Amino acid sequence: MLAKRDLKILLANENATLTEAVNELKNLTGKNYNLKNFCAKLRIDSLRYTEFKQIAQIFGYEIELVKGNKRLKL
Repeated sequence: MLAKRDLKILLANENATLTEAVNELKNLTGKNYNLKNFCAKLRIDSLRYTEFKQIAQIFGYEIELVKGNKRLKL
């Protein structure tokens, strides 16, 4: 359930809704996302990493792994 939590945090920081994120993801990828199916993905914890990364990019975020003082941007 970490993806669901992290997505909620991202959306809250941007004062955005899940509906807005899904619509932007649909525009970005050209895939037929809808809110009902996307919510189901979150509920059953099947959100793909690429989908999360694309949503992060939509809102101007980069994903970064940090180990001690080493940073790895993805």
